[in-house]
Amino acid sequence: MLRVYTDEEQTFTQLKIDLLKAVAAQAAAAIENTRLITESIEAEALEKQVAMAAEVQQRMIPQTPPKVPGLDLAAVYVPAYTLGGDFYDFISLPGDKRRARDRGRQRQGRAREFDHVRRRAHSARRWTTSTTSTRCCGG
Repeated sequence: MLRVYTDEEQTFTQLKIDLLKAVAAQAAAAIENTRLITESIEAEALEKQVAMAAEVQQRMIPQTPPKVPGLDLAAVYVPAYTLGGDFYDFISLPGDKRRARDRGRQRQGRAREFDHVRRRAHSARRWTTSTTSTRCCGG
């Protein structure tokens, strides 16, 4: 719908009506194009953020399992989408005990995940300082 205001009351000719319709159609197309470009830019920014988050998540996952005499350990992490919600870690415990832990079942909000990231950083620091020959976390 296009409203045209004039100082005086007028009767528009068919030519003027057609011209106003053409101007309105071009304005509508320009508005729609701007909306689509804005959506495209926002989607691209979100895609970059997801890719960055996936890269950070991949860095949090141990690249190789620790070497434990008598055990052959292996691990694979393949998220269903670009970004997954499950984590695992190998944790060095006092007395040269190690534990593998799947953190994926404890997803209860951002506070829980932030706590996991904090613990992951702490365990990586403990692991690299407590073992001299094996480094569990790729960098």
